[in-house]
Amino acid sequence: MVKYNADSASNYQKFRPPIHKKILKHCLQDKRFEIALDVGCGVGNSSIALTSFCEKVVGFDTSHHMIQKAILKNGITYTSEISKLNSKFNLICFFGSLFYIDQQSITLYLNHLTERGTIVCCDFEILYQSVWEHLGMELKINPLNYNHQKNLSEYTISNVRSIRSDQFKTTFSCTSNQLVYLILSEKDLVEALSSSINISDLYSFLLNKIDHYYSDQKIRLTAECHFSLYEGNP
Repeated sequence: MVKYNADSASNYQKFRPPIHKKILKHCLQDKRFEIALDVGCGVGNSSIALTSFCEKVVGFDTSHHMIQKAILKNGITYTSEISKLNSKFNLICFFGSLFYIDQQSITLYLNHLTERGTIVCCDFEILYQSVWEHLGMELKINPLNYNHQKNLSEYTISNVRSIRSDQFKTTFSCTSNQLVYLILSEKDLVEALSSSINISDLYSFLLNKIDHYYSDQKIRLTAECHFSLYEGNP
């Protein structure tokens, strides 16, 4: 799984869009689970969303920085140690983490699924084009080799069956400060900004520019959401 440094973890902790629960609601609807494993939990936004559907959640991430910044909540246990995943889970969630997981690792995680357990693969992509247009900025962004729609069909797995897959768009509001942290958590955007703007303090630059052009308005953004739902075979 990808490694995140302390700066990335800090940006993730300061703001993530309120999308995780929306996607899980579309996918899981009114289902309830005893215990879930959140693979690649980051700072815990997806784990927190899972508490609306689960009695207990174990958030796992290989990044110690992410776990150190994880948001605490009753019912959630966080760990970065794979050896501590000694439970069976009736829900396993890959929220924006599946792209970084290889065949060997997916097999390891799914070995912790209970009989007829549920698997969710989901992700979202924030669409920033309206922001750059509003700010009058033209950035040469090199797209990351990243697939937001990746699901279990790209692995060799014989003991799960597909239930359904879907995608939809949703909107959310954020402040200028929150928008800056969103942008700084996107590797491709940071690289594009760094190469086109000769300034070391990207945070202050972006905050001043966004405050000027948006005039303290709540900023509306759109995200494209994806999910795939599976069930384990007996």
